[in-house]
Amino acid sequence: MKGCARSCLTGLLGLGVAIAAFFLLFRQFGPDREDIVPAAAVAGFLTTLSISFLWSARGVLRDRGLIRDAIAGQPPVDGKWAGLSGVIRSSSPIAAPISGKSAVAFKYTISQSVGSGKSAHVVSHYEGMALAAPKISTSAGTYWLLAVPTFDMETSDVEKSDALRNAAAYIAATRFETTATPKEERQTLEKEWTDDDGVFRRDRKGTDEADLTLCRFDEQMIAQGEQVCILGLYSAARGGIVPDPNWANQTRVIKGDGESGVEQLGARARRYVIGALISGAIPAAIVWAYISRAVTP
Repeated sequence: MKGCARSCLTGLLGLGVAIAAFFLLFRQFGPDREDIVPAAAVAGFLTTLSISFLWSARGVLRDRGLIRDAIAGQPPVDGKWAGLSGVIRSSSPIAAPISGKSAVAFKYTISQSVGSGKSAHVVSHYEGMALAAPKISTSAGTYWLLAVPTFDMETSDVEKSDALRNAAAYIAATRFETTATPKEERQTLEKEWTDDDGVFRRDRKGTDEADLTLCRFDEQMIAQGEQVCILGLYSAARGGIVPDPNWANQTRVIKGDGESGVEQLGARARRYVIGALISGAIPAAIVWAYISRAVTP
């Protein structure tokens, strides 16, 4: 949590510095103008956003390079952020709740849209995730996935009738956390982000009764024997990917082989760069407007 808090505070501090810098700059060109404060706020926010996009692009390109190294057969380095590319399997696979497929990990939500207009909102009836101690077989060796990952992938495409049948069976066979569950027995965010044995399970139920025929089913699932790319902190002593002490650095899993992962990350980096250019162009235009007004008789 400290890593997340530090990242948020750094971002807020950067935003404040950017706004103050633009405010002082604009005062040089029009100290009596009433729009200095809003102009500085807009320019500072968009400049910070642009820098954030560039920083994200840098991270994505780093991950892309790690996947390329994995494709080339380079083993991960102990204590460093690493990329793995290979086939993932578990000796004890689990059935995914929506698709019903044999999986090594999944995340799901069963929700319902309620109300209309301004009162419309989404009610989550059931949600959860699971990890079944998987191993990734790569060209450089076989490694454990011991950290609970985030799922960097699209949701499963499942027919509504199949989703209804599978979800009903899963709900009937599962014990869910509720508001009545003692706090010490609940799976908290801290437990999820620090779990390091490769086995994790969380199933939660909302307070409202659900009519499954009216619900939306979302599932992200990694099937047994699927090609994946993993990005996370490597521990040679543990023989696999472990949780990073800085919770802002979450282990990620991407569906597809190495080349597919490289392509996905490359496309994402390009989107970040485009976002940075667009976000940075507006503050530049605002500064140009102030300078032009100052030098125009």
